[in-house]
Amino acid sequence: MANANKKIISKGKATEEKEKKPSKSPVTVEVVDGVFVFHGGKGGHNITERKNKALEPYGKCIYNYGLLLELIPGDQTSRINQNIGNSRYVHNNYLAERIKYYDEHRETLSIDQYKKEFLPKLKEEKEFLKRTDK
Repeated sequence: MANANKKIISKGKATEEKEKKPSKSPVTVEVVDGVFVFHGGKGGHNITERKNKALEPYGKCIYNYGLLLELIPGDQTSRINQNIGNSRYVHNNYLAERIKYYDEHRETLSIDQYKKEFLPKLKEEKEFLKRTDK
């Protein structure tokens, strides 16, 4: 390959397209007790494409189907609403405390610091916050 760049004409403009570089972390596959085990593939955005490249010698292919899940809570609706409401309350309280903290100390209040110093006091004051999970 003398010339790695290809010229493509699209909508009247000539552009150059570079050949795709191989992945930094290629995917390899081995068969263990009839099961395909993948190795590598760290980083990158299209892991399915790289896994299919590794499966070519076996004549196999995997498909990436997009799934849409719907949560149907049934009798747990009030509990889910309680969790959502409490998380909104804590988030808004954190923002308010962060503003006060900055005005007093000219430093940003970190989330970890808020969890250690402010959240236990808030849970003691507001009983409803104890009814929810983290």
